[in-house]
Amino acid sequence: MDVFTSVNSVIKLLSVSRVIIDSNVIELPMDVTGVSAVSIDDDNDTTPYFETPDYVHGDILVRHNKIRAVDNSGPLAANTALVQVKGAKNLHLTNNFLDIPSGIAITTSRCGSITCFDNRNAATQSTPAPTASTDRFLTDLDIPAENGLLMACFDTK
Repeated sequence: MDVFTSVNSVIKLLSVSRVIIDSNVIELPMDVTGVSAVSIDDDNDTTPYFETPDYVHGDILVRHNKIRAVDNSGPLAANTALVQVKGAKNLHLTNNFLDIPSGIAITTSRCGSITCFDNRNAATQSTPAPTASTDRFLTDLDIPAENGLLMACFDTK
């Protein structure tokens, strides 16, 4: 069995209006660091123009994906960013299994509205919402949904 140790990019898209990354199984070698399984970049870090666009990409939806180590051999390193998104106007991350023991599996920058829901790690715990580098709207719906369920169970009428 051949294992690929370096893959630069599978698909390269420039300035997309809508992207749906759905129901994929992505396996990464455990010994590789600094790799993103899903990377959407806007190249505004090196642009020669003084005025960059507000958002290079439109709506990005990442859902129902499993990102793990090759052959399920164990969790990936804690410093690995599994999903990295830059320059999206609306970003939705839902129901993803990200096999990372702790740390930030999702990184974002220069994104508008970010919505996260039910992204889990190897210990079936909810992964923390991405930290946005802007002061834009950021929602993590896991906590309010879980609190609503608990309050409904203890409702005494």
